[in-house]
Amino acid sequence: MSKVKAVLSRKQKQLKEHIIDHYFPYGELMQITEDERSVTLEVSLKERLISQNEHVSLIFLNKKKEIMLSVKGHPKKNENGSYLYQFDLIKCDLRFEEYRRNYYLSIQSGKRQFRLRYINGFDEAKSIEFFENDHNLFFIRRDRHQRLFLRTSNYDLLKVCDLPNFLESIIYRDEQIIVEGELFNQSLEKNVPEIRYYFAVKKSNKVYFKAPITITGNRYNASIPIDKNTLLSKGKWGLFIVAENEEMESDFPVYVRRAAEEACSIQVLIPTSRETISFRTSIINGKIFVATSHLDIEPNKLLFNKQGELLHITIKVESSNIAFHPEDAQNISLRFRQRDTNGYYELPLNLHNHNSEYHLTGVLPYRDLTSDPIDRPRRWDVFIGIKKDENYIDYRIRKNGLRGVKKQTSYVKKDDSDHYESMFYPAKHNKLSFVYTQTPLLKYIDSYSVDNGQLILKGKAFFRSISNMKLSEYELLIVLVNRRTEEEIRFKAERDKGLFEGRQGFKAIIPIGDLQKLVGAFKEILDFYLLVEGPGVYRKVKLGLKDFKYYKDELLKDFTAEDLSGNVVEYNMTTTPRGNLKLESFVYEKDLYTAMQESAKEFPKEEIWLVGERPDTAQDNGYRFFEYCRKKHPDLNIYYAIDSDSPDKQKLQELGQVLEIGSREHIEKSIRATVFIGTHDLDYILPYKGIKFKNYREGQKVFLQHGVLGRKNVPYHKKYYKYPFNVFIVSSDAEKDMVVKKFGYLHSEVAVTGLARFDKLWENHHPKNEILLIPTWREWISSEENLINSSYYHKYLSFITSEELADLLEKYDLKLNFYPHYRMQQYIVNHVNLDNPRIKLVEFGDKSVQALIKDNRIMITDYSSVSFDFTYLGKPVIYYHFDPELFFASGILRPIEETFLGDIVSDSSELVQKLEEAVLRGFKEREDIIPRKEGIFSVIDERNNERIMDSILDQK
Repeated sequence: MSKVKAVLSRKQKQLKEHIIDHYFPYGELMQITEDERSVTLEVSLKERLISQNEHVSLIFLNKKKEIMLSVKGHPKKNENGSYLYQFDLIKCDLRFEEYRRNYYLSIQSGKRQFRLRYINGFDEAKSIEFFENDHNLFFIRRDRHQRLFLRTSNYDLLKVCDLPNFLESIIYRDEQIIVEGELFNQSLEKNVPEIRYYFAVKKSNKVYFKAPITITGNRYNASIPIDKNTLLSKGKWGLFIVAENEEMESDFPVYVRRAAEEACSIQVLIPTSRETISFRTSIINGKIFVATSHLDIEPNKLLFNKQGELLHITIKVESSNIAFHPEDAQNISLRFRQRDTNGYYELPLNLHNHNSEYHLTGVLPYRDLTSDPIDRPRRWDVFIGIKKDENYIDYRIRKNGLRGVKKQTSYVKKDDSDHYESMFYPAKHNKLSFVYTQTPLLKYIDSYSVDNGQLILKGKAFFRSISNMKLSEYELLIVLVNRRTEEEIRFKAERDKGLFEGRQGFKAIIPIGDLQKLVGAFKEILDFYLLVEGPGVYRKVKLGLKDFKYYKDELLKDFTAEDLSGNVVEYNMTTTPRGNLKLESFVYEKDLYTAMQESAKEFPKEEIWLVGERPDTAQDNGYRFFEYCRKKHPDLNIYYAIDSDSPDKQKLQELGQVLEIGSREHIEKSIRATVFIGTHDLDYILPYKGIKFKNYREGQKVFLQHGVLGRKNVPYHKKYYKYPFNVFIVSSDAEKDMVVKKFGYLHSEVAVTGLARFDKLWENHHPKNEILLIPTWREWISSEENLINSSYYHKYLSFITSEELADLLEKYDLKLNFYPHYRMQQYIVNHVNLDNPRIKLVEFGDKSVQALIKDNRIMITDYSSVSFDFTYLGKPVIYYHFDPELFFASGILRPIEETFLGDIVSDSSELVQKLEEAVLRGFKEREDIIPRKEGIFSVIDERNNERIMDSILDQK
């Protein structure tokens, strides 16, 4: 919608609302009272609205505007051109079978009908807000035009839609939301036994925070803990009274009388571990809601003056826009929160009062943020922080018109190994951030070809923003690296002035025969890097295409060569999701390769199913589905593909029909397979590039999944495949909706079955008093050097060696099992000495992940989807989120609160604290987790594999 149309639409709506408020005829409610037998409404009616000699009735209209009840009125007196009528509702005559229905109250005089609304200045103290009889509860409600309607419900915890309650005050103090009010629950107590009551702050996705209610007579109070780790995500929240017993749970909206609206209208600022939350209540038609947002501020001006290595900063803000007091003058600073550690750098600010403006000034020494060498960008989000006691109220700085801020604040430096630059810049939504990075090296492949046994690459490379730095002064190399062994070979890239203006073009000639030095196994992946080396620069970066359309199963170029043994080595050029080039190689015996080419265009007549996970594992959904098939469908022609040296291969042997990846049998079965089933990309279990073979293109492709989707954005979208999955397995209706909406699959292609591995979770589930620490990986860590210099490594190492953890384990007689991600395993095994006997390093192959899940009572992870298995079993999970901005930089599929069901912390001290709380709860998950599971698991049982099999057969 254009801005003009939006303005017109808004004005039309405002006009409509004005007409309804001021020009429609209304009966005006003066008072509602009751006695044991009846309810009486006194209504004022303008004389011009009354037809002579006609009865005046109060009528109940349903949604279809049908009259459901009519009560004759009795005139009392005539004053100032208005009649005063009395309507008596006999309570025992009011019977409504519907458990939940709104009835709109109107006045009928002759053939005229007009709505009934509250009179201006209506005195609630002299009237009732609800009444009841033996069958129904009637709650008197109003809409935004103060028009009356009755909401009715029956006395059943499943059917009661309103519980009479009235909030009288709400405050935030000592990290708690404290509420007081009235609750009339006597009739519900008579009909439903053993009810427990809670006060809850709740979102529509079933995420909520609650606390028990203390009831004395009709008075209640409650205190909900809201500390800095509470996940109050942005958006609209409702306030509810929660009533529950052993069988069911119901939520009832919280209401506010008009006299208490001021006391219940608050805005409080809640410091959290990452950003300050603005918690603001609003009252709409007598109901109370909460809007939460991250606190921010838009300065009138941002001024920067760079003087050598110092940056002078002036921020001008309206004094009315910031919660600031004169005594805070010594406690105000510019706060830089680093994204990958969640740590802060603080720059003190001076404050000057200029009429209605505050001028905040400070001097930033660039060296404070740029003192160490780095190999990837380091970013900070920038806040104005005011220290209150031990916490900070942080205002995220946002500003339109930040385009020039990079140029104004850019600072370039160099050391013996590289060139660096730092600057402020506009992040998403024009929020101010700061970056320290290597000077960007822009590079890409423009063309590639194979000619006369040579792979020829042509491209462009240059440093942005270093005008006096010419690549002609440096050595330029193309490096191919074996992803498995990290072995590499280098090829010199020649400057090619004919390709581009200046000295930015290069050309590299790679003899195909030389590639065989990196091919040591049946299948290898070779990544392309550009290496720039010379005085003051050493830069090795991945090399890819500038313009590309990514498909996981696409093939850009293929060629073959013969190795020293006479085997055929086939090379397939493909790209990563970011367009980086890679070569996938396969080594075949010559006769077998010939047979493969002959069968590539044929679709097999017999049915063969091929299943697997990553090449080296049989621990996940692939293994469990294969196990199910071998035991429940022994006649099914299904095979499991796995590396010959995998530690998991042995346990597959007893099931039979195991294929060693790259073996002759594996290749022969694969080229005749009709169904391909995997937990990751199907390339993992194939001995060829699938797109080349008709049986793969036209065969059934089933995605079992590695976990529950919803956290990190993953590249399984349908648009990334020329031949996408035919069956996409998910665990809940909510996950299915996400896959359909965001991944582009049809409803018929997504099956809500649950994961295959869930079937075995309850089997032999006898957990010990032990803690499982199981982090996931960071894709930006590409080498051992990256790892040991990463905050990821240091965060986990400092946690497992901390005195706080050691004391906790000793105090409660606990053990901790540390299972690093498989990419981190070898370094930890070889270099980390864990001298605490209560901490054990679990090496890959010692135990399956599922066995670890069963054996431990508490899980600590950061973002790993194995946490869902723990939640499936009803055990507590603690999430260690010290770098969420970095981890979710490529996007998040569902809001954090939907899929992270447990405590979320940002530092190791908080982690130990939450561990202790979980131990003191008897290793039980928090109560508020239970209702949220519906968004993760539609069914919790032991028939997941059966449903998966049905979904595959249904699609055949």
